[in-house]
Amino acid sequence: MGATATTDRFGKANMAMSFGSGKYITLPSNVNFAFGTGPFTVTLWYKLTSLSTFSILISLGGSNTISGVVSANGAGIKLGYYALGQRISELGTAELNTWGFASLVGNGGANGSRNIKLYDNGVQVGNTYTYNYNFPQQAFVIGANQSSYGEVMYGPIDEVKIYNRALTAADVLALYNNGGPTTIRNAVIRGAVIR
Repeated sequence: MGATATTDRFGKANMAMSFGSGKYITLPSNVNFAFGTGPFTVTLWYKLTSLSTFSILISLGGSNTISGVVSANGAGIKLGYYALGQRISELGTAELNTWGFASLVGNGGANGSRNIKLYDNGVQVGNTYTYNYNFPQQAFVIGANQSSYGEVMYGPIDEVKIYNRALTAADVLALYNNGGPTTIRNAVIRGAVIR
């Protein structure tokens, strides 16, 4: 609620969405966001324009929440993600007023074999994290943490893409290098593309 249209990374007016205090988008609970234990990928472009301790890019999963986050701490500004409130990875880099490309990829599978990878500007950062996620049918929030709407992203987000499969490292790199919408063979995009 409250996100406003703004200029995208190509300089086109009203083609991205701007987020901030009280400005986020909630995609209602939908069977398409019930990843369960299956594979998924979420990709997006973002530009942090103001610094806060935690700037939440996306949040999904209700009690199994996973969030893509840009955080500021003594080590600088970092791209990372949290799962169930636990900091999992904070290894990517982020800069103020610079567009970045973030990707979260879950491979799906049995307990003990499900894992999540974080990609920063097309390259995996950190280790693959084993996380036995099971995402129920829940709302999908862009620009804020669904469990604490005070943790918001300050700046624009563009081209949020949600896939029902785990993109490969080559797929993620191709999306980043292309710099715009790309058709990935055999991918099903589920949800919204914000542009």
